[in-house]
Amino acid sequence: MSLDTFYISSVQQKKKGHMTEYETVLNEVFGRVISWEEFKNSDRKLQARVMLKLDEVIKLNESPIDIKKLAYAIQHSRSGVGGCAMTEFECKFCGKEELWGNTNTPGICKDCATNMAKNIAKYNYNIYKEDIC
Repeated sequence: MSLDTFYISSVQQKKKGHMTEYETVLNEVFGRVISWEEFKNSDRKLQARVMLKLDEVIKLNESPIDIKKLAYAIQHSRSGVGGCAMTEFECKFCGKEELWGNTNTPGICKDCATNMAKNIAKYNYNIYKEDIC
């Protein structure tokens, strides 16, 4: 199987049952929803981007983890008890500056916490306790 047919067949399999996600990804990558023939004749790099992005979107949609809640938990777990004052801090991951509601800052911005939460949701399926049904 060549790379050309690999990307096409992979997208064809992934889009079954996920047409809404497929159309959203096409709109992101191409700027519009294109026909299947146009997709098959498009550049291999664009086909690869659609394949990877579609896989990511499907994994995140099927994940039982709520990204926003996990990002909140990540950000709040890094701040402890502190005085009540708006405090500016610099993210230790990206250098972005944000405001925080108390003097003990988390050290991680909302965007980095969200990216961390997305990666946990996509790739860590075994984080639940075994005895929970």
